Amino acid sequence: MKLWHSAVIIAVLLAIDLVSKIWIRANVPLYELTTLIPNLIDLTHVQNRGVSFSFLSDLDDSIRFLCSLEYPSWQLLG
Repeated sequence: MKLWHSAVIIAVLLAIDLVSKIWIRANVPLYELTTLIPNLIDLTHVQNRGVSFSFLSDLDDSIRFLCSLEYPSWQLLG
């Protein structure tokens, strides 16, 4: 598979992820259960303000943003 095929797939998946999050914030009340497909898929709107498994969730948004910028640079230099 060519590199641009992978880039298109990644872009489409990121777009689907973003659109689904926007839809959930607009249509599903916080902590409320919503049935998408009866007896198969239920959705509950919860928020994880942390990076991973609520890591850094008690920090301010600007600090978490700075930490998220630093991590990729560690991986590149690493």
